Amino acid sequence: MRTTVKNRKTRAARIGRVIDKVTSDAQAKKMLAEVLKENAKALKTLAKL
Repeated sequence: MRTTVKNRKTRAARIGRVIDKVTSDAQAKKMLAEVLKENAKALKTLAKL
């Protein structure tokens, strides 16, 4: 299967976009987990008062 240079570039760009999306999703999930952890800590300290 012969691919032209243009096809190869667009394919690489598409794959790169998918990878970016996946990594950004993972980072967002990680940040969300951190925020939830902080919230839980704050609620515990409030409950103690």
